[in-house]
Amino acid sequence: MRTSTHKFAFSNLFLLAAQNGLQDLGYRFIPGVWEPANGKSRQAHLCRGKQDWRRLTENEPAGITHVRAPLEHPHDGKRAPDVGADLCVCPRRAGTQAPPLRHATSVSEKCRPQPSPGRYGAVVRIVPGNGAPVERRLTLFRQPAALDWSKWQWPAFRLDLPPELGVNPVVLQRWGDKLAEYLKKRLAKSASEDEESAVLLAGLHETLPEDPVSHRLSPLERDRRWWFGLKQKLGRVNTPYLLYLPPGYDEDPTKRWPLLLFLHGTFEWGSNLEQVKARALPMLIAQGRQFPFVIVSPLCPADEYWLPVELNALLDKLEAECRVDPDRVYCTGLSMGAYATWETAIEFPARFAALAPVCGAGDLQEVQRIKHIPVWVFHGAHDELVPVDRAREMVDALRKAGAKPLFTVYPDADHDAWTRTYASRRLYDWLSAQRRGRSAR
Repeated sequence: MRTSTHKFAFSNLFLLAAQNGLQDLGYRFIPGVWEPANGKSRQAHLCRGKQDWRRLTENEPAGITHVRAPLEHPHDGKRAPDVGADLCVCPRRAGTQAPPLRHATSVSEKCRPQPSPGRYGAVVRIVPGNGAPVERRLTLFRQPAALDWSKWQWPAFRLDLPPELGVNPVVLQRWGDKLAEYLKKRLAKSASEDEESAVLLAGLHETLPEDPVSHRLSPLERDRRWWFGLKQKLGRVNTPYLLYLPPGYDEDPTKRWPLLLFLHGTFEWGSNLEQVKARALPMLIAQGRQFPFVIVSPLCPADEYWLPVELNALLDKLEAECRVDPDRVYCTGLSMGAYATWETAIEFPARFAALAPVCGAGDLQEVQRIKHIPVWVFHGAHDELVPVDRAREMVDALRKAGAKPLFTVYPDADHDAWTRTYASRRLYDWLSAQRRGRSAR
């Protein structure tokens, strides 16, 4: 393997992609540093000890494994040649036994001629000899040119600190260059250690001057969409969901039915699809209540949030596999699912015939994109998790944009505005009356 001459910001960050998984398996990390020698490449291993760095000898510890982690190109997913680094793993503490590591690989495709600036991703898969595989992914950013931080001067700008820190504003302005130098050092350090910095810079690098400042175009959302696109390319999208077919669905093979997408909140996220039935609409279905819709209730993984592009792909799948009327596709959700209801409609404003968010809110800056969609908002007056004013702001913004949303506030309810909402037939009658492209009825 040749030494990479391409300049990457965050080029060593992929080592962190599997760190937690390896530590859980009883391993610790040793970064692999590649250096040229006599026209060839050799490997020098550095191990971070408690006190300092130490160089490992050529006689490597028993069981050490070297791992290559290629990078994904931001546009066509092709692998950049000789870009990346190596890592090796050994037992976390000397004298301790760790499970045998069978191998560790990464997701990659064919090489492209030259790597381009922008977003890359490292996907590291660790397969222990006696356990389930562990996979970690990490965003990387290849900067357009090399940067010497020592020569870069932070432009003059006003610096403010919280008054609780006890720094006099006049002193701060007189000594602002010292604070700017400190911030520059922190930024330079984060360029090699902090994945959030890579996500931020990659997102800003992709942002156009005319792009609005909004949630869907934020660096984090751009990053989430990019990773989902890579999963689609590799055929690794597998969104778990519950599917309800209405009575009579099989009687007429020519009839097309309305589809209702239900999005749960954080109470149900995880890996257990049955947990989705714990409350609201899926619970009513499990109890035997019937509805005149095809109803899909997907599961959001733990510690993640709904991804609009994934939900849109799921709807594409269902429209292809079920007899769905594309002009009668509705979306509803509670709490986190209500946020996703707003966000998914804002990102795909031509998809839905109506929305029914329950105890959630959305991006005020982009309600103009969904002013044509009928919306019925539900909230509890005593909601402390998502204050009712957040929902009221969304309703007011829609009305200011020319829309006519419905707004129901339960005067005695807290965050649980969903029990009454989904128990009422009025919601389903209202949804059934809505068609894409028509005014609200």
